[in-house]
Amino acid sequence: MKINAPPDSEAARLRRLRELGLHDTQDDAILDVFVDAIAEYCQAPIAFVSVLASDRQLIRSSIGLQVEDVSREQSFCNRLLAHDNALLEISDFGEVEQGLGDLFGHADHPVHFYAGHTLSTSDGHVVGSLVVMDTRARQLSTIEREAMQRIAKALSSIIDKQHLSTYARLDNVVLRNINQGILLTDTEAPDCVITYCNDAIVRMTGFARAELLGRNNQFLLGSDPAPEVVERFRHGMQAQIEFTLRVRQPCKDGHLLWVEYNTKPIFDEDNELCHYLSIITDVTMQHAHAVALESAKLATEQRVVERTAELQSSNESLRESQNALEQLLDQAPDATLVVNTNGRISRANARALDMFAGSDRVLVGKLLEELLPSDLRRLHREHRTNFNSAPSARSMGSGLNLYALSASGKRIPVDVNLSPIEISGEPFVVAAVRDVSDRVQREEAVEQARQEAEDANTSKSRFLATASHDLRQPLQSLGIYLSVLQRMLSSPEAIEVCGKMRNSLDAMADLLNLLLDVSRFESGSVEPQLADFELQTVFDSVRAEFEPAAAEKNLSLAVQHTDLKVNSDRALLQRVIDNLVSNAIKYTKAGSVIVQARVVRDAVILEVSDTGIGIADQDQHRIFGEYVQLDNPQRDRRQGLGLGLAIVSRICRLLGIPLRVQSEPDKGSCFRLEIPPAKDSVRELEDVSNNEALLPLKHKSVLLVDDDEAIVDSLSIHLSALGINVTTAFSFAEAIGYLDGGYLPDLIVSDYRLPDNNGIELIAKAREANNKPLAAVLMTGDTSLDLNIPEKLLDIEVLYKPVKEEQLISTLCALL
Repeated sequence: MKINAPPDSEAARLRRLRELGLHDTQDDAILDVFVDAIAEYCQAPIAFVSVLASDRQLIRSSIGLQVEDVSREQSFCNRLLAHDNALLEISDFGEVEQGLGDLFGHADHPVHFYAGHTLSTSDGHVVGSLVVMDTRARQLSTIEREAMQRIAKALSSIIDKQHLSTYARLDNVVLRNINQGILLTDTEAPDCVITYCNDAIVRMTGFARAELLGRNNQFLLGSDPAPEVVERFRHGMQAQIEFTLRVRQPCKDGHLLWVEYNTKPIFDEDNELCHYLSIITDVTMQHAHAVALESAKLATEQRVVERTAELQSSNESLRESQNALEQLLDQAPDATLVVNTNGRISRANARALDMFAGSDRVLVGKLLEELLPSDLRRLHREHRTNFNSAPSARSMGSGLNLYALSASGKRIPVDVNLSPIEISGEPFVVAAVRDVSDRVQREEAVEQARQEAEDANTSKSRFLATASHDLRQPLQSLGIYLSVLQRMLSSPEAIEVCGKMRNSLDAMADLLNLLLDVSRFESGSVEPQLADFELQTVFDSVRAEFEPAAAEKNLSLAVQHTDLKVNSDRALLQRVIDNLVSNAIKYTKAGSVIVQARVVRDAVILEVSDTGIGIADQDQHRIFGEYVQLDNPQRDRRQGLGLGLAIVSRICRLLGIPLRVQSEPDKGSCFRLEIPPAKDSVRELEDVSNNEALLPLKHKSVLLVDDDEAIVDSLSIHLSALGINVTTAFSFAEAIGYLDGGYLPDLIVSDYRLPDNNGIELIAKAREANNKPLAAVLMTGDTSLDLNIPEKLLDIEVLYKPVKEEQLISTLCALL
């Protein structure tokens, strides 16, 4: 390798090197921050900061490098002295310079790639370099080059001002572990670049340290910050004053944080501005709570994100950073106390003095119990003992009402956050205390209003129940008198008037009965009697009661048979189903009403579906209110009173039965109940695969047809496991191909809707091909569909999707 001759200013450069204190090999921990940042960002296994002395290149901080120095003749930094650009990049050493690459690598993994950037002083002297190396040939990307230039620029500024030791103290364990972001910018550097950032700002924003060092601090405000934010930011810096700014800050991944910048100018011993210190606090949660309180007026104030710093360090650097620690405590938004394990206060910020201290403004040295009401002091000592036995960062007395004494002696409610720390090797606790008097008052007002509303509702229900009940007696008497009067009348006109009076009296009685039902459910006077019973007994009652009404409107009422048992109040459940079926018949002009039940997971799903007028999405939540009739705006009482679904909703709440509705205008509605099953019913379904009744299915052949691949696959696996020979098809044509080829199944299971025809036609073709009766199951997901099954095919068993395996197997057993 050709050695570059020293430049004419070499003597001046070495003199400047000694002035900066860089000639010796003392450790400056701040260099590790820059080396770590560039190594992580460039994904380089080797990175270091070097100083170019008269005859040696000294390695001051490194990653992946074992050597501490090399001769100047072997130094890449030596090349940078004469290089035209501040950045020197060698993508591959090649064979000629491979020996030089071996100096920094291993025999098995020599170095192939080098990229170094000069570290220069303000008067133009190159004193060292920031370097990344790799064992593979490569090139830096554009953004990696930009990061290297920024970081070298920021590090050069620190070296030029002889601030390495200052920054090393600043980067002690306290500032690296504090929850608030810390930024330091150099006002004398071009563009006022960021020369220090702690770990918290990296965690907060998602930007790597290498992406922040060397940038202007307005980079964190995003590419298009609000003009008023930029103006306030610029004004504060130009005026050289401390200012606080709350902004919406974009993170690297695109999401936004609400943060609070507290920025203050830092002056040197000549009272010249040299830095700006920014303390950045994530107040996203605090902002969200404030917005919620402002808009709703009912939500309670939530405590802000804990910002008390975890303090630890026992070495000299902690004592040297004491002023920085005190500044951070003063920046905390809450009253903050540092307390030892004996409960004695060792530090207190200004907000704590304002809240707790009297005219003497003294808190340090006092016991923390002195800040509490006398009746809570003994309990607090017990809590302190328990906390010291297992210290952890947490809220104090979670779920409890905490109180403190203000400086005036007033008892105030507070929230307290605790964080254990170590100072000079001794354990302490940082307590952040917030006065929550306003929040407690709002919560009490909300609770009082809620209780008053509940009391008023209960009183109304009881009054309505009593009034309705008392009115039944005169109504009953009036009905008897009216019957007597009607027998005494002979005039047709008088008899007609008497009939109209009877209609009005019946309507009034119906209304009072419904009002009494509503009031009974609201007042809590109805106690459900839960028991196991067969659901079919309810279905039989529904069929007997509503078949005439359905036939009168030429509707098909299909109440499917079920063997399921449920656990509920039979009478109340009967009332719910009767009301749902009555409504379905009332609002269905043509088509069908279907009542069916099936097991889904751990519940019996009971559905009442129809092909009626349907309900719009925006009205579905209204139909369960009192006196709601969507199609009766004139309030014609011959169409009912609008209380049926209100009673259904109350009974379902009383029984703990979820009630859901699915509906589409002009296509129909489906009301779905989720009823707890009886234990023996669930057991029967679980044991169906082990039942001896399955033996007739073994070795039977089934043709399974459905265009849904998942359904075919799952049912095929399940049926095959029972010893059934399953042949599958995904279309009408494919199934007909099997039949035309001589395949004669014992049973056919088909979906109704097939891509090229329907399941009814397929079953008819299959029976013609078999030339004998063929058991068949038709599956469909449309409960409102008119299947138009020919009379000769009425023996087809119809199952409505979703079809459970147990339900299908039970059906196959019955057919075979």
